[in-house]
Amino acid sequence: MSKPLSPHSILSEDLEMLISSDSSDRTREEMKWTDQHESLLSEWRDRACGRSRYHGHKGKGFQVIFAVLGIPSVVIPMCTGIVSEIETKESHIVLIMSVILACLNGILTFLNPGKKSVHHYQYESEFASFVVTIDVLLSKAKKYRTPADVTLERLSSLYNKLVAAAPP
Repeated sequence: MSKPLSPHSILSEDLEMLISSDSSDRTREEMKWTDQHESLLSEWRDRACGRSRYHGHKGKGFQVIFAVLGIPSVVIPMCTGIVSEIETKESHIVLIMSVILACLNGILTFLNPGKKSVHHYQYESEFASFVVTIDVLLSKAKKYRTPADVTLERLSSLYNKLVAAAPP
């Protein structure tokens, strides 16, 4: 009977026992790369390129919205201060500017286009990095790649995580 493994340290003989206990790992056949595997990776690459472009466009759109709403939010208080000093008789102009400012700030607060822009740009970069990973892999000769099954599983998992976590 073997002694139980310590939770804090693994002795070399325990490690040797674990390695030698299952010989099926030593005889495992590696999945060789085929043209089907490469075409599947090319398909994933194309999808990731599309998603990268999509998030880039969405990021740019939210950046424009942030600028369109944010700049007036800065300029209107300055104009209100100037108008209130000049036009003491007509306070309705100041009131209208204050209402517009409140609406712009409310939209900026609840829509939060700045944060959404950054989030989309982040995923544009993540998907672009995934594309580069596939490009590097496909540029290697088949004999220098990791086994196809391991690589496909890893990349599939990574792509699915990116898609699940990316903003709509």
